[in-house]
Amino acid sequence: AVQAGEMDKALAICRLWALGMPEDVGPLLSLGRVHRARGETEEAIQAYRRVLEIAPDHPAVENARTAIREMGGGRGV
Repeated sequence: AVQAGEMDKALAICRLWALGMPEDVGPLLSLGRVHRARGETEEAIQAYRRVLEIAPDHPAVENARTAIREMGGGRGV
């Protein structure tokens, strides 16, 4: 959906997915990517920081850390 330029739809889907699976990193990573693509830096950083909180040992954590640093939210990552 993001590639097709349907950002609102992608955001709604990711939000529902994250609500349904609050302890899963997949929806949060996707939510972070959609917010980032929409230029919503703070919201993207929040989603990525949530990944760090709920699954610090998950293999995708490094992707979340990198995204946070690239967006300038690297405090404490």
